Amino acid sequence: MAACRLVFPLALTLVWGCAAWGSAAALPPSGTIIFSDLCATMTGGFSGGRLTLKRAPNGTIGESSGEYQWGPDAATTAPLEQLSLAPDGGIAFRYMPDADNPEVYVQMRGKLTGDAFDGTADGKPLHIPRTQDGGAAIAPCG
Repeated sequence: MAACRLVFPLALTLVWGCAAWGSAAALPPSGTIIFSDLCATMTGGFSGGRLTLKRAPNGTIGESSGEYQWGPDAATTAPLEQLSLAPDGGIAFRYMPDADNPEVYVQMRGKLTGDAFDGTADGKPLHIPRTQDGGAAIAPCG
C-alpha cells in the first residue's frame, strides 16, 4: 500500500507534465529551428519563404533572434523585430520588407509546433512546414 502512495503521485505528475508541454514540446529548447516552404520555380528562381529562429541556450526571449527570407530569388532577408515567444509555442514578430521604406512592416503571428509555423502574415493565413535539414536541396515548386 505504501508503494501505491508513492507511485500514484509520481504517475499523476508525469501525466500532468506531459499534457502541460503541449505542441511546443517538439521544439528544442535552444538552437536553430528552420521553417521553410521555399521551392525552385521553372525559371530558376525561388518561391515561398523561410523562417529561421535562433533560440538562446536557456530559451529566454530576450536572447532569441531570427530572420525571414523571401522573394522571387529568396535573396531578401530581414531580421525579426519585436520577437515574442510564449511557452506554448505562440510567436509574434514583425519584419521590414523594404529597407528603403522603414515605416512599413509585415506583422506575423501564430503558433510553432514540431511540424510547422501556422499563423498569419498581415492577417493572411500562412503555413510553413518545419525542415530538419536547412542545407537540403530546395525541391521544385508544384
